[in-house]
Amino acid sequence: MSKLKGRIKKGAILIISLLLLVLIISFGDLNQIYAHLKEISIFQLFILLALMSLAMLVRAWRWKFFLADESKIPFLRIVPIFFAGKAVTGLTPGNAGEPIRSVFLKQMEGIPVSKSMKSIIVERVIDLLIVLFFSCYVLIFYLQNLIGKLWPGYLFLLILILTALLFLFSRKFSLFILTTLTKLFKRQEKIKHFLNLFINSFCDSTVKKRTFFWGIIISLFIWALDGLVFFIIFTFLGEKINFFFLLSAFSLSVIVGLVSLLPGGLGSLEGGFVLLLVMVGMDKNVAITGALVGRFVNYVYPMFLGYLFFLMLQKHRKKEALKEAPKIV
Repeated sequence: MSKLKGRIKKGAILIISLLLLVLIISFGDLNQIYAHLKEISIFQLFILLALMSLAMLVRAWRWKFFLADESKIPFLRIVPIFFAGKAVTGLTPGNAGEPIRSVFLKQMEGIPVSKSMKSIIVERVIDLLIVLFFSCYVLIFYLQNLIGKLWPGYLFLLILILTALLFLFSRKFSLFILTTLTKLFKRQEKIKHFLNLFINSFCDSTVKKRTFFWGIIISLFIWALDGLVFFIIFTFLGEKINFFFLLSAFSLSVIVGLVSLLPGGLGSLEGGFVLLLVMVGMDKNVAITGALVGRFVNYVYPMFLGYLFFLMLQKHRKKEALKEAPKIV
């Protein structure tokens, strides 16, 4: 019964997201949106997908970089696991499904979830820092009147980030948090067992400052690539727009998507992005078209690739299971 309720809840949230996206599209003219979509050729779409593939490969390499302290897994073995994770995370609110990568990593490479989870936490903290940093450009130079209204949200996110940083860099603080959670979930045996494993591995070491610093540099490059994808999309649509504004508007929209808790920020991210673009004078039909193409390139395409890699991993696991199974004479 609980599983059925969970499925109904997920289905309802997805329907809300799709309805919100339909509402955003209805804000424009369908004929003009379709005409703008036809302006992007197959070759131009290929360029966008190639650029997104590069961004995903760099993200996979960043994960390998963060995992270096725990294991020396070859990059080519990291890539399919990272991509397969995208098949799940794109459907979860606020990318909450990211830990599935640790599960896949354990299945394929035997690395404990508690050890690899640290790398994913570091990723999330750095990405949040960068998104907040980039979104400040729009707030300071274009939406000064909203700063006073949005500061509580920014303060809350800042507190979360500072807490996460302490968790990563302070062994005592992380140990205190984890032991407190263990006491809270003392009746939940599975959660308690996982937290105890996490304490034994995660708290053995803290994140190296050098690793964190280079992680920020790599992440800045990744987010710049994301901004470049949107910049090229609007260039193909014949729009001249400030690159830094576009990157900042996308970053702020990502925050809106995270706060909305909708799957992949579907609908809420596009709504915030289109609103910001229209506010600076862009034609609403062009803005909607750009947001839709961006959704396809940034989310649908990675999820499709992720699903293919997920199937590949499943096939590989079945082959390995057959090899290990005792032969019947």
